[in-house]
Amino acid sequence: MKKSIKLFTTAAFLSTTLLGVTQAHAQEITVKSGDTLSLYAKQYGVSVKDIESQNKLTSDLIYAGQTLNINSTSSNTYTVKSGDCLSVIAKANGLTVSKLKSLNGLSSDVIYPGQTLKLSSTGTTTSTTTTTASKATTTSSNSTATTYKVKSGDCLSVIAKKYGVTVSQLKSWNGLSSDLIKVGQVLKLTSSGQTQTQPEVKAQTESVTPLADQIIKDAESYIGVPYKYGGSTPSGFDCSGLVNYVFAKEGVAVSRTSASLYAGGSHVSSLQKGDLVFFTTNGAGTVSHVGIYIGNNEFISATSSHGVMINSLSNSYWGPRYLGAKRYL
Repeated sequence: MKKSIKLFTTAAFLSTTLLGVTQAHAQEITVKSGDTLSLYAKQYGVSVKDIESQNKLTSDLIYAGQTLNINSTSSNTYTVKSGDCLSVIAKANGLTVSKLKSLNGLSSDVIYPGQTLKLSSTGTTTSTTTTTASKATTTSSNSTATTYKVKSGDCLSVIAKKYGVTVSQLKSWNGLSSDLIKVGQVLKLTSSGQTQTQPEVKAQTESVTPLADQIIKDAESYIGVPYKYGGSTPSGFDCSGLVNYVFAKEGVAVSRTSASLYAGGSHVSSLQKGDLVFFTTNGAGTVSHVGIYIGNNEFISATSSHGVMINSLSNSYWGPRYLGAKRYL
């Protein structure tokens, strides 16, 4: 009987390692004035109930100087989203394309939305955030080409950003019903086949506009969707969940939390459509809310009080709490 139990335990351990389930990482933190359990839950990717259970708390009340133990979780797998490609996923997680293909037994560069990829052979998570991928693929092009020949590692999101168009436009112009493309395939870069003649400065400016407009349009289609803590689907969003969802819908990979989004991106001196705007709502002066700037001094975000809605940057609540902006497009 003892031998059977030992064999079952060993098998369970091996299956857990090979399937790449999440690993727990204990963190000991000291509560600062203004901190809340919801803030810690969002920061460490756990629920308020998990923190309460781990620390034997009977309510969500905490006090400055209190010590809490938090078991944060991180995954060594990645679920492919529309517009993703191996080169973007590899860079985002500190890997090479060859390593990523080896980990997942891939013989080609073809991946599909919903596919789960291993990011590690041992279960050790990588530390590079997804903002790396965004920065690596935002270079615009002033090329006059009207077609593009697909190379190994390419994906629609990378090609779209390079030539200042959207993934949806590329798919429409080339009659594509999915995000799958193959090496050697020739893609149309315009609807009419006319040569792009705009100068470099104009191309760099306009490369952001179609993508930003589409992301804003996507976000506005969810106005009224209720707030859901940890939510990242149209059934319910939290603030960073909305950003992550609508950016990913257009092939832009960004981090999941407002704090990590604020840590990445490019500094903004003058707001433009599609920039992310950040606020502090926890009384601690730290980032706790994020929205998408839509122009005319307004932004759209998922609020805990009214769900997804549009607000002014200068209204009496959000104005004093504004911290700054970052650019990912």
